[in-house]
Amino acid sequence: MILLYALLASLALPVLAQPPAVEQPGLELHWNPRSAQLWVLPPEGEHLAPTAPAFVELQAGGPRWTVDTWGADLAQGLGLPALHAPTSIDGLVRVALCQDGGSECRVVELELCTMLDGARGRLIWNPSPVTPAPVERPPEHGEQQGMDWPAAQVASALDGEPILLDFGATWCPPCQLLLAEVLHNPAHSDVLAGFHLVAVDADTPESWPLKDRFAVGGYPTLVLADASGGELARLEGYPGAEPFLRWLGAAAARGGSLDARLERFRVGGLDPGQASLLALDLARAERPEPALEVLAAAADDEPAHRAGLLLEGGAAHVDWLAEHAMGQFASWTWDAVESLQADVDLQQRVLPPLRAALAVAEPLQAAGGLEVLAELVDDDQADGLYAAAAALTGQALTGEPAHDRGLWSHQAWLLEQAGAVDPALAVLGQAIEHYPEEFTYHYSRARLLLRAGRAAQAEPAARQALAQAYGDQGLRAATTLAEILAELDRAPEGVVALDEALAAFPRPAEGLQVRSWRYLDAAESLRSELRDEVR
Repeated sequence: MILLYALLASLALPVLAQPPAVEQPGLELHWNPRSAQLWVLPPEGEHLAPTAPAFVELQAGGPRWTVDTWGADLAQGLGLPALHAPTSIDGLVRVALCQDGGSECRVVELELCTMLDGARGRLIWNPSPVTPAPVERPPEHGEQQGMDWPAAQVASALDGEPILLDFGATWCPPCQLLLAEVLHNPAHSDVLAGFHLVAVDADTPESWPLKDRFAVGGYPTLVLADASGGELARLEGYPGAEPFLRWLGAAAARGGSLDARLERFRVGGLDPGQASLLALDLARAERPEPALEVLAAAADDEPAHRAGLLLEGGAAHVDWLAEHAMGQFASWTWDAVESLQADVDLQQRVLPPLRAALAVAEPLQAAGGLEVLAELVDDDQADGLYAAAAALTGQALTGEPAHDRGLWSHQAWLLEQAGAVDPALAVLGQAIEHYPEEFTYHYSRARLLLRAGRAAQAEPAARQALAQAYGDQGLRAATTLAEILAELDRAPEGVVALDEALAAFPRPAEGLQVRSWRYLDAAESLRSELRDEVR
């Protein structure tokens, strides 16, 4: 069977479209007891895009073998492990084909399934022609959900434009705000047209390989990458539309992947200002050793001190930023909380300019700054700061559900921190009216009611959340329901809920660094605890 990737016609130069031709490429395989080699044979009038990523996965009587490669390798003959025939062989080959003398290209997947006879031989595999199903033209880039990772790699290799990976989740307030204000906002489609957007739903098992590959632990995380998967820059969190767009433009102009820039730095090819940016990008990518190496040669500027704050902490970096970058307090003050908590004198120096910056900030930025202040004061003072932050967040509501869904659950959390449980429930009720079939607000309502000691009211909300959940959400909802049932002296029912959720959840492969392990551990630990109670 041949699977054709979705049409890539809406992307910038060159135009990527599935041509009307129905002829498909063939495969040629040579093997002997010592080696094997695989070619892709393009149809007449087409050629393999040499710089486009390609993928091969094969199994022939042994472990499944996979490789990420390039079109040029499959045009020239890709070396394979030795194949010990007679045996069956099956697998998948993904390549990009382009028209000879033209700019139209398509991505094709070929599934191979046959027998190899004899210790050596030559196989020509010619799939039957197929008629591509009609595909509607995708929406404008600023409105669409994005493309998948392999298609984005091919598109990037063909036109040289970077890939923007958006790791987000439906329950993540800043993720939803990012979508509403930028990624799905037609007003920014011209800017986004210069990037291939890959929207990664972090709750799905399909997200695991990419989250592991790019070491993503929080949401939203935005990673800018090249066609080979090399990271150019990343941003964790959403600072607002204008700061985000400034970051995107600056990151795209960095001049290559982190590894390429690091190599240039080591041969003296970066000036101190470029070294500052590289140090910050390496720190954000959680590569502390090379980041510190680069930081030692960086300029005395904002990126360098933000990198130093991430890597080292300490009063020196906070003092510098408070003096020179308080106008961008939203981008660095959360990173400074630990240093501020540990140093009262530092607090006394930083809090006056921070309060002055808050007085003239936009409502959402000011709300975030008040949350920082709440981390630094006694609980009785924190209540008032959370209440003020909730009020400022309310000022940012627009009445448009697609926008406000990125604020509702956080506003409810702020109200709860201020001790206003019923107003928080009212906010979540408003959200549920607009999104009754979404996990997010039912789950937030269940957690809030459980924390408030109202387990009987929390149970229906938790069951509704579980009914709407998928992927990681299912584990979180089942764990919350089990906690509620335990509070209601119904621990055996909680064990059943956890057993069902764990049985339905596909575990990540060992070694994958993803948040799903955290949810699995919590569910399994609670199940063990409740089973002990039942006994």
